[in-house]
Amino acid sequence: MVEPRKKKARVQSGGRSHSRPDTSSFNLNHVYQQCCNININNGGLLHQLEEAGIIEIKLWPLLCKASSEGGDTCRGEGGIVIDSESDAYKAAFLLLKLINVRTYKLSKSEMNGPLSFMKKRHGNDDDDQDQKLSSNAFRLFLQTIVTFPKHNHCEVIQFLITAYSNMTNDMSPILQGPLLDLVGIGMWDNKAGAGSGGGEMSPRYRDLQLRRSEELKTQWNNYKSSSGEDDGNALHTFLPKIIGDFLSILKCQGKDTEEDDDDDDEDGDSKMTSEQTSTSASQMKFMHTTLQCLIDLLSNTSTRRYLRPYLLSVHLSTKCKLSEFHHRSYHNKNNDNNSTRHQSSNLFQQLTQILQQLETFAIEDSTSKSLSYAEMASVYHERAHILQKLCHRHHPDTMSEIIYAGVGMICSNESFLRRNFARVVDVNVLVDLCHRLRLLDRDTVEIDMSNTAEQQQQQRMRKLVTEIL
Repeated sequence: MVEPRKKKARVQSGGRSHSRPDTSSFNLNHVYQQCCNININNGGLLHQLEEAGIIEIKLWPLLCKASSEGGDTCRGEGGIVIDSESDAYKAAFLLLKLINVRTYKLSKSEMNGPLSFMKKRHGNDDDDQDQKLSSNAFRLFLQTIVTFPKHNHCEVIQFLITAYSNMTNDMSPILQGPLLDLVGIGMWDNKAGAGSGGGEMSPRYRDLQLRRSEELKTQWNNYKSSSGEDDGNALHTFLPKIIGDFLSILKCQGKDTEEDDDDDDEDGDSKMTSEQTSTSASQMKFMHTTLQCLIDLLSNTSTRRYLRPYLLSVHLSTKCKLSEFHHRSYHNKNNDNNSTRHQSSNLFQQLTQILQQLETFAIEDSTSKSLSYAEMASVYHERAHILQKLCHRHHPDTMSEIIYAGVGMICSNESFLRRNFARVVDVNVLVDLCHRLRLLDRDTVEIDMSNTAEQQQQQRMRKLVTEIL
């Protein structure tokens, strides 16, 4: 009789064997120090902790206890801040990593999702009380991971993708409140994106949106009257900061490209250090993950209502389309050494295209009503008519062809607008049109045409305003 094959001992990356962790002797501080710099793809210890049930046995009960001891403060508009040396903070840090490990392991056919542990009963006779306690614990966890900069943004965004995809009927009472606060009307507040490198919503564009809807105006007034003094710790500050970091990467990449225009492509690739390659890879991962999260949010009617106007105000998809990351795969396609970079750029292009399609999707954001072809045509015709009136009022000589063209010509023939905008010598004329349409703020982007040092900036701005218009 053939003897059964013995199971091999599990080996962590690095060649050392590890036994299954003993949950009875679980030391939170010790494990926290071990897991601080472990990547979820190769963290053997993280996989062992997840398999040992540390989430259900130790981490989630600790957060539930911390939220119950905090009372009503964990449900405030500004949220609460946890000391980075506290057990609750360390538990949230480990829980984030282990949830991402569980998500990475589970297949799409799994019946129990990676967040099913939140439905665990807490010993109360009332189910509503259990759900309230779990919701408070989840808000505490979410507030912690989006507030402290120590966390890896990619890990937080990956968790958000998981959380929003698990916002089903049975998980909705626990997840819905905190997650909807994350993409609520608070994103429109300038304080949310302060210091984030361009993630602020234009006040003039926000006022235009509020003038169009009395319901939005009421919600905005309620938000302003109920928002606490410590707005920097609110959930709505996270996405504007992420978008600001995203736009900063695009801007820095554009400057680096201009500095390297005179260098040969092959020489530039050969001079890249391993550190630069690693940084570029981490940046691409961050941008891909961010775009995937935004696409998921725009695909859901409950999360796109406030997010879509915000994204349109910062022109995220337009700047992605004009970025070096979007155009990189058009160059050196036959260079095998850059195949990985080209694949990454192709993914960036695909995600940008999907994002633009969702931004212009034929749906009414406030009512989730589908718009017919005639209704969409009416929207575009109204915008073209407004553009013609502004051109006639402020730039009749420069924009004469646009003024006397038919609305159908403007809406259906994109090359017609591009051709007329290209004939405008002074780019500030185009900036002025964007300003009057509340698409840009003229005071922040006006260019001195007499300064030859700003010619490159003028070219970039011309491309941007042409794409926006």
